[in-house]
Amino acid sequence: MCGRYTLDASAEDISRRFGAPARQVKVSPSYNVSPGQLMPAITLESDGTRAIELMVWGIHRFFGKDKTRVLINTRAENAFGGFWRKTVFAQRCLIPATGFYEWKLTKDGKIPYCIRPKDDALYAFAGIWEDWQNDEGQRLRTYSIMTSAANEETKCIHDRMPIVLHRTDEAAWLDVASGSQNAIERLLCPSEDGRFEMYEVGTAVNNPRNNGSSLLLSAK
Repeated sequence: MCGRYTLDASAEDISRRFGAPARQVKVSPSYNVSPGQLMPAITLESDGTRAIELMVWGIHRFFGKDKTRVLINTRAENAFGGFWRKTVFAQRCLIPATGFYEWKLTKDGKIPYCIRPKDDALYAFAGIWEDWQNDEGQRLRTYSIMTSAANEETKCIHDRMPIVLHRTDEAAWLDVASGSQNAIERLLCPSEDGRFEMYEVGTAVNNPRNNGSSLLLSAK
């Protein structure tokens, strides 16, 4: 899964990288993005232009009468079944990020690691979005990050990983007006080995209230 990530970037950085006008969207660097946080996502407008929108991390889904769960991740294996199918086909987005955290289970407890691509300082997770109305009647846009089984190099830390798109695949993921199931499935696969740098970080990242650049420092 992906339960925390980093976005060390401004709205202007995101605008330049993804070709989406900022339109007065305010974005502050975050070194410990946690579920429930309001974060930027890239969507495709009906006229084909890209937009930066602020969304809440975690899609609400009903499971039985009056029961909901907040799903921060969506398994690629389930993308075309049940209630996910419509969303994956019609409501895809890019989630800008600069790294993510995973925790390795050891005999001494869980050890946090920072994982990030070597070749792209600012990249995108494959995401999906949904509208949600909270108890106060406020309508919010929410998102979930697509995940796959871990590749060989990261499975020593965790058995799941987020879908990190290549730049050349971002347009195809955003373009919900075209693309067969086979074309979408091609994008929902683990990253190739050798793509990431991974290193142990301090346990301060365990607390979502901690959010400073020192979280990225190596623990060794």
